Amino acid sequence: MRSARLATLLLLATGACAGPRAPPSPPARTFVYDCPPGPGFVARVEPGAAWLFLPARTVRLLATPAASGALFEGEGITYWSHGQQATLERAGQPPAECRNDPARAVWEDAKLRGVDFRASGNEPAWTLELSERRRIVLVTGLGAERAELTAGPPETDAAAGRTAYLAEGGGHRLLLTIEAGPCTDSMSGEALAARVTVRLDGVEYRGCGRAPH
Repeated sequence: MRSARLATLLLLATGACAGPRAPPSPPARTFVYDCPPGPGFVARVEPGAAWLFLPARTVRLLATPAASGALFEGEGITYWSHGQQATLERAGQPPAECRNDPARAVWEDAKLRGVDFRASGNEPAWTLELSERRRIVLVTGLGAERAELTAGPPETDAAAGRTAYLAEGGGHRLLLTIEAGPCTDSMSGEALAARVTVRLDGVEYRGCGRAPH
């Protein structure tokens, strides 16, 4: 009897008797649409709803069952997303056929999440985000490896246009250096405002970055 009770307690402690867990909600996604010949818009899609940042106003639409894609409706507006394309319908206006711009969507997503500075590089591919309270997230290995650290106060050399952040913790040491000056992404050709060097545990990554806006 005693051994049976002990086995039950162990099962409860490890969660083995907890039953099936609900799957995690999919992360919110951001889209930046071009809708020629008219103006484009930004959409932030989250579970069950979508925020549309239109030229004249911001609206929240609720998800509606659809045969395909993702459909959201409300306030006289219908937004139907299907892959990288979308259809926007507004009362009294012809439907707008729109297409997402993935490169711009990355930056808009960072801005909506409160990122203060974003950088990336290639060969190997990496991305870095610096947020409030100097939280640094470095993603490498095509998303397989992720380091999250909090940096100390930045050291700034105004004459050289250079700012450095040092973060240590969890067995990692990361040095982020941001230098003002033109920098061109080697993959996309995008012109950015700063040259960035990241050194994590002795491994160096170089690329470009800027503040989302």
